[in-house]
Amino acid sequence: MRIIVLIFLVTFGVKTMAQEGCKREYLINTPVKVKLMADYVSSSVRGNFFVNGKGVIKLIRFKDSDGNENWSISVMIDDSYKENLPTSYALFGIDVILAYDGEDHKAKVNPFDAQKLKCLESVIQNRLYIRPPFQDKYMTYDGIEGRPFGKDSTGNFVKRIINREFSALGNTNNGLWVIFNKDMTEYKTGSYH
Repeated sequence: MRIIVLIFLVTFGVKTMAQEGCKREYLINTPVKVKLMADYVSSSVRGNFFVNGKGVIKLIRFKDSDGNENWSISVMIDDSYKENLPTSYALFGIDVILAYDGEDHKAKVNPFDAQKLKCLESVIQNRLYIRPPFQDKYMTYDGIEGRPFGKDSTGNFVKRIINREFSALGNTNNGLWVIFNKDMTEYKTGSYH
C-alpha cells in the first residue's frame, strides 16, 4: 500500500512540475529587498499607479559596468507582457512580479512559449487590463477651419489614416532604478523616466 501511495505522489508531483511551464523565483529574499519592494509598492499604491487595483510589477535586472546588480522597476497595468514573456515571476504578498533579464533598463527579447504564457496567465489571473487590438483611426476633413482637403475621383472627401501610439495612460513616473552594492546590503535609487 505504501508503495502505491509513493508511486502516486511521485507521479502527481512530476506531472505538476511538468505542467508548471514558468519559473517562480524568490527574488525578494533579503531584508534590504523586502524594504525596497514594500516602499515601492506602497508609493505606487499612493500614486495610483495600480489603476483600480489592477497591475503587476515589472522588474528588469541587469549588471552595470562595475558588476553591481541593477533593477529597473515599474508598474504594468495591461497585458503587454504577452509580447515578450518574462524570464520568471515572483510573488510579493498579493502582488505579482514579472522578472526580465536585461541590459541597461531594457528587457531582453525572449522567445514565445505557449505553455509559459498559459502558466503566467494562471498566475496573473485578472490583475491586468486587456489591451484591445490595434485599429487604424480615420478622420475625414471637409475643408472647414481653413484646412483645404482634396476630394477623390468619386467626389468624396479623402480620408486620412491617423495612427498615434500612446505608451501609457496617465502618469508614468513610477519607474525606479535601483543599484545594489556588491554585498547586497545597501542600494541607491533614482528615476529613469
